[in-house]
Amino acid sequence: MHDFLFSKIKFPFPVSITLLAVVWILEVVALIYILKRPGKDGESTRWTTKDIITLAILSVILMVFNSVINDRLLGPLFKSIPLIGSIVDLLHFKDFPLLFFFLLAVVLVRRPGAIIAMLFIKYILEQLIYGGSGINPLDWPVAIMQGLFVELYLIGRNGKVFLQKKWIFVDAILICLLKELPPDFYKPIIGSPVIHGSVTTVLKVANDIWTHIVGYSILAVILVPLVIQVAKSLNALNEIDDDENKGIEV
Repeated sequence: MHDFLFSKIKFPFPVSITLLAVVWILEVVALIYILKRPGKDGESTRWTTKDIITLAILSVILMVFNSVINDRLLGPLFKSIPLIGSIVDLLHFKDFPLLFFFLLAVVLVRRPGAIIAMLFIKYILEQLIYGGSGINPLDWPVAIMQGLFVELYLIGRNGKVFLQKKWIFVDAILICLLKELPPDFYKPIIGSPVIHGSVTTVLKVANDIWTHIVGYSILAVILVPLVIQVAKSLNALNEIDDDENKGIEV
């Protein structure tokens, strides 16, 4: 068991490059499906000016919190807390502002591809401002898949995410996990070995996965009532239907 946990994850190059190609193909197919899918009951899927402005603002906010507030302020601050600092850091609790604005974006911008676009813009901004290696298109699958699985979940819920009281906490937990877990698998198993030549251990991957599951689930449950209240106060700015407002209650 010890040998397995500390073994390096690395497939033969032909297998890795094939898996990378399959990921690209599946993402392109999924993107086409999401963007071309008609709205429910004839609802317009066209983005409004307010949608675009809201998305741009939230993308910048996510970038700032992820690259500045979380990494340079909250991370060191939480680590310095006596006794529980290491646990708080291990469970990614420093990501609570990032998850708050992410969940808020899911509520406010209900357009196909909005979450993918927001997280992709955030990624590009981070690479332009803070990335030492610049923008590498080969890394784009990671940025896309963070929003891709969330979009597919929104479609699966038929537009009822956060609109059914008994599902609110389940929605929040699954959305947060669907944002974070796919890259936890993809980067160490396919992306990093092929693109960057770096490998990691089974134990490191397993550790990232369980800490994200536990930490993000706790944060989602804590944050979603606040997200709903803020979303309700901004309904007039984002033209959320009155029928939907009746479902957004905590």
